[in-house]
Amino acid sequence: MTEAQQNSVRRGFASGDPNISRTAQINYQRQVEELDSQYGRLFKFLESSRAPYFNPQKDILIFTADHGEEFEHENGYVRHGLSLYQEIIGVPLVFRLPGISPKTITEYVENGSILPTLLDYLEIKDPRPATLVAPRSLLPMMTQDTKAIKQTAPSFAFSEAILRLLEVPGARELKSIVRSDGKKIIFDTQTKKSKLFDLIKDPTEDRDLALDKASTKLIDELYREIEKRTNPTADYPVLPGKFLDHVVPTGTGIDSPKTGGP
Repeated sequence: MTEAQQNSVRRGFASGDPNISRTAQINYQRQVEELDSQYGRLFKFLESSRAPYFNPQKDILIFTADHGEEFEHENGYVRHGLSLYQEIIGVPLVFRLPGISPKTITEYVENGSILPTLLDYLEIKDPRPATLVAPRSLLPMMTQDTKAIKQTAPSFAFSEAILRLLEVPGARELKSIVRSDGKKIIFDTQTKKSKLFDLIKDPTEDRDLALDKASTKLIDELYREIEKRTNPTADYPVLPGKFLDHVVPTGTGIDSPKTGGP
């Protein structure tokens, strides 16, 4: 790429050459495949007798990612952090929990469920109120047969992004909800406009159903779910005193450069 094209792509805008985008996507796919093979090697090593400090009968492994990458010929953006399309929010989530048989679960879930799942597995009570709309434990899905998984799967998966573009002052926020049946909304808090997709019929998100008048009711329903996530209830628990007692103020404890801490 020319220097101008490189700078454009770094900012998340189109390079002007679709061949560059496709080549980058091919290279990205190769990186994913290489990482996948190394990930398998890592698991085999950890489960062998040669791995120090790891006990396959006791220790937990979790593999995930914060986001994917997108290329301009997909939905018009480059890199990541500029949208909430599936190529960005569809990330791996793998649990290895001793005593839990392996299976593949295809339902929509959230990375926010990692902590509640660990609490559930370790039989530690979740301190959040049951009435709070928030990610819940995935352990019931992991311990049931395939037919029963859908009954315990979350009804919605939530994502959000705060976008800061170099050419645009301020920030723009995007919120997204994917319903268990594949209906998905992306809401722009700045423009107050929504995009609606059916991921089952349109997995590449090419057709915006929000343009159809018949979709108004569905958009309103999905938007209400976004509101539940972004406006927490008043009974959300504050941090317990015991936890606060162990919080070290910045610059005075283990995180202070003066003490040589991390």
